[in-house]
Order: sequence, then structure tokens, then C-alpha cells
Amino acid sequence: MSLKLNNQFQWKVFIPILLFGFYMVFFNAFLTANPKLIGELIWKWNFEWLNPAESQYFCSALEVFLNAADAGITEEVWRYLTIIILLAMLKNNKHKISLTILISSLLFGLLHFNQLLSPERNLTDVIIQSLGAVGLGIFLGSLFLYSGQIWLNVLFHFLFDLVVFSFTPLSFVGNGILTIFDSPALAHVIITSGLFILVSVILITGKRRKCVENNIERLIS
Repeated sequence: MSLKLNNQFQWKVFIPILLFGFYMVFFNAFLTANPKLIGELIWKWNFEWLNPAESQYFCSALEVFLNAADAGITEEVWRYLTIIILLAMLKNNKHKISLTILISSLLFGLLHFNQLLSPERNLTDVIIQSLGAVGLGIFLGSLFLYSGQIWLNVLFHFLFDLVVFSFTPLSFVGNGILTIFDSPALAHVIITSGLFILVSVILITGKRRKCVENNIERLIS
């Protein structure tokens, strides 16, 4: 994969998208935790909740880092291969861009059904997690087709998991603002996926579409 950007690439578009991605790393994570106030969710993030050495999910900081890195690398390489295959299969379809992103994201969501193998997970939780993976997958798929750079996907995926995995048990104490909904987890998915899809549409439409088309031609040639 070449690190060279194509001639249709627009930094004035890409830099805001990068900032959005980095913002969503923390917005998504703190929405996953238990913010009590809107400010704690949107910008007044309590970084005392983050400590990989005292993770809610893993036994050590090294385990947090390795699991985040493993997911970032393996799942994004999988996405890359899936997108390449779909683009080749749909090369004569006028909707190949949107179909490739959607199908690869749905398949990415289905991958998360392996969580059913864990006795601690139930079907409802896994379905909601998979829907969230679809939303994230749409953003990462669009980002890859616009940038043409898989390393950027790996970085974002790694950061998303690293921050979430670093939450301590204290971050989940008490009732957060999403408890006003019958299903806080589903509300989380709807909010984050809505934002991901909105930005993804911006990335692959208008003048940005030509950049995507150029990258597709380079990827499957």
C-alpha cells in the first residue's frame, strides 16, 4: 500500500475528519462509561477514570495495550481485504462505493457475534454491540476509501479500544445520563452511529467522491 495521497485529496476536508475521529475516540468511550452530566460527556472528560493498570476489563496495562493493538491490526487488515474483494466483485456496479462500505460494515458487525461464546454475554448485548460495530465500520470504511491509507484505520481502531479498555470500575458507579432511556446501550449505539454515518456520507459524496474513485482504481488495479 502506497503512502502517497492522490491528486484529488483535500486536506481542508481531511483535517476536520481527523479531528472528528480523535474527538469520537473519547466521546464514544465516555459515553460507554457513566457520565452524570452532559458536560462530562461532551468535553469535560474525567480522565481519572482512565487507568489501564486498573482496567475494568483486563488484569494489566500490558494486556490492555496488546488487546487494543491486536484488534486494531487484525480487524483493520480484515476490513482492507474485505473491501478489496467487494470492490473487485462490484466493479461494474454504479453503487459500488456505498455497497462496499455497507456490506463490509455488516460483515464486521457479524464478526462480533463470536461474543456469544462468552458465558457472560447474552444475545441482546451482542446484537447491540454488533450494531455499534456496524456504525464504526461505516466510518472506518469511508475513511479508508477516502485516504487510501490502512495505517490510519489501524491507529483509530487501536485508540478506540485502548481508551475503552482503560476504564476503571469506578467509571461505572452510579446512574449516568443515558439511564433515562430504556436501553442505555442501544441509545449509545444510536448516538455514535448517527454521527459516524453523517460524517461518512460527507466523506464519499460531492467533490470528495472523485478522491474515493481514484483510490478505488488504485486499490483494484
